[in-house]
Amino acid sequence: MYTIDNKDYPCCTSITMKFIGGKWKAVILFYLIDGAKRYSELKKLLKEH
Repeated sequence: MYTIDNKDYPCCTSITMKFIGGKWKAVILFYLIDGAKRYSELKKLLKEH
């Protein structure tokens, strides 16, 4: 168990999502895992969702 700002989190992934969470941020990071992409490439990939 991890505690930050008096709130408990079950794992480090939960803490990470607290800071980078949001509807699209995780999806964008997923597409950037393989390397940098142009804005237009990301926009095209996000339209698929």
